[in-house]
Amino acid sequence: WFDHWLKGAHDGALSRPKVEYYLNNASRWLTANSWPPPAATHKLYLDSGARGANSTFGDGSLQTTTPKRPGSDDYLYDPAAPVPTISSFDGSTVVADQKLVAERHDVLVYTSAPLEKSLDVAGSITAKLYVSTDVKDTDLMMRLVDVFPDGRSYNVGDEALRLRYRNGFQSPELLIPGKIYPIDLQGLINATRFRRGHRIRIQITSSNFPLLERNLNTGGDNETG
Repeated sequence: WFDHWLKGAHDGALSRPKVEYYLNNASRWLTANSWPPPAATHKLYLDSGARGANSTFGDGSLQTTTPKRPGSDDYLYDPAAPVPTISSFDGSTVVADQKLVAERHDVLVYTSAPLEKSLDVAGSITAKLYVSTDVKDTDLMMRLVDVFPDGRSYNVGDEALRLRYRNGFQSPELLIPGKIYPIDLQGLINATRFRRGHRIRIQITSSNFPLLERNLNTGGDNETG
């Protein structure tokens, strides 16, 4: 690349594919002419039964078809007892077993059935959630998790949104308690392989501390409140 642009060498640099990306859990570099690479869209739907989706002791699930019954899941977020960041000892963001987080009652956990064949996911991962809260502001955290057959669960990616910025950072707007808002969580980009026998998991909660600042949920200034 440098030889082509800096030295005028005709070494085929411009004939390389436009996109080169690494597929996690497959140890492979792949190429494409655009991003995201052309592929079918994979849709999953959140669902739960009588126990609700709170923690891995609930019955939250990821389905490939629209749930047959209406319903909702809820949790209590306490800024004084936030969901902890599970990572390396120095606090950096790394892959780590999320078992202890998924066992908390203030985390909604939705898990698919074991995959019958490996699934490669490359591109943007987005979620549409319908959210209501009893406070003026809160945070929404979504985590994509790869669950191994032996129960270990490793984070693939995280996305977070402070809901006062749901319409953009230039237009903060507090919530009306009790009102239902459609929230689009987007910005999570990944390329990973979920292997045969593994399960896909989505975790939803309102904190990831100390990696991310806690929201005090007052609608005021979190730094001085």
